[in-house]
Amino acid sequence: MSSDSPEDEPKRRETPPPLEFVRPTEAQQAPPPRDQTPAAWVPRPEEFGQRPREPFPPAWPQAARPSTRALLGGVLLILSGLIGAASAYVVFTQPLTAAQIGELQNMTASDLVANALLVSLIFYAQAFAFLGGIMALQRKNWKLAVFCGAASLLNLGVFLLGSLAGLAGLVLIITSRREFLG
Repeated sequence: MSSDSPEDEPKRRETPPPLEFVRPTEAQQAPPPRDQTPAAWVPRPEEFGQRPREPFPPAWPQAARPSTRALLGGVLLILSGLIGAASAYVVFTQPLTAAQIGELQNMTASDLVANALLVSLIFYAQAFAFLGGIMALQRKNWKLAVFCGAASLLNLGVFLLGSLAGLAGLVLIITSRREFLG
């Protein structure tokens, strides 16, 4: 074999010293000095000292200081969605009277389509109110929050409370444009 040749012997390193286990009560001996320089020198972190800590960046940019307008607008939009959902639940869980059943039987196809569109519009208004409220609470995407606030006006609710809460939330979101990040 070529590895047994005498030329390779200077390239071989000595075997590392055997491991010695030290009891916790005994002092550890210093390692013997090396006669060879290490192949790569890795500096110890304590030789450099600690890196100066950077202050945390501000949570909000200077132009977007949080105030209560966007927060209150988001809460009002979510409240508008909740009022709309509660009133829709009450309306759709009530049993139909005999007169209403008679009216349903006499409806044409266009009347049924119009009623289905109205029902889907009510549910979309609730979804938009929730989405606009979340966007306002996070202070992200002002345009989407305004659009969802406008769509929440379709939440009629009990005595138009859903629409009034949506209107108040929309006004607060429109006036808090500078608080939004995007």
